Amino acid sequence: AGKGIPEVPSVPSDPLPLDLGEGVKRPLCSFRHYCGPDIYDGMMRIADPDHFQIHWHIEGPNKDGDIRQDYARVTGGAAP
Repeated sequence: AGKGIPEVPSVPSDPLPLDLGEGVKRPLCSFRHYCGPDIYDGMMRIADPDHFQIHWHIEGPNKDGDIRQDYARVTGGAAP
């Protein structure tokens, strides 16, 4: 760990319960991660075969906020 950065115990997350079964149009799953006293509630959505999003909502005595991530498959060369 770097100087001045406290080490906080973290609990590993379980596998994501994502249903990719036939007929599921936009698979969605939610999950929770505990990082010390802070709680990360997450949601992942598969938009289509080439895109997915992850949204985290973080609350606790050390954090309060949201993180949104969008991912896209890169084909035919390097990422932009």
